[in-house]
Order: sequence, then structure tokens, then C-alpha cells
Amino acid sequence: RLIINRIRKRMMQDGEVMDIDEITRHLSIDLLGIVFDDDDVVRSSNKGDPIVLNPKNPASQGYRNIARRILGETVPLMTLTKEKPTFWQKIFGKRK
Repeated sequence: RLIINRIRKRMMQDGEVMDIDEITRHLSIDLLGIVFDDDDVVRSSNKGDPIVLNPKNPASQGYRNIARRILGETVPLMTLTKEKPTFWQKIFGKRK
């Protein structure tokens, strides 16, 4: 079973990299879970704090969902949702 790690949502949404369906179709393997790329994982690790202690973090949610599936629970896969721009991003545009 496959775990796709460090998925960059924006690159996938922009079509710069294969999406989840393409990856699983090409590899012909069942997907166990996905973990989104997130700078907070590095920051948390540098402080010695496990990212899974932050329940709102997308990477943390991915790790916990994978663990739950390994334990036999039925957990839906996380989906890619477009990030809604903040008020300031609407006014000044999004910086990369």
C-alpha cells in the first residue's frame, strides 16, 4: 500500500505534478494515505515537538489518518481544496 508524502497542493492544482489519481493509476497500487508538504513540520521538528500534536495541521491530519487506517478504521482520504484568499490577498494579490 502506498503513502504519498510531501504533496504540494499548489503544484498539483496547477498541473505541475501528477495528481493523486494519476499516481495511483500509474503505480497500480492501493493508497493508504497522503501527507501534505508543510513548513510547520520542519519548524515543529526543530523545536522537538511532534507535528501530530497540532490537530489542525494538514500534515498532522494525514499522519493520524494513515495510523487510523493501519489500525483498521475506515477513514476517508483527504481532498485537495483550493485555499481561500485572505482579505489582504484579495486586495494585494497572493505572493509566492
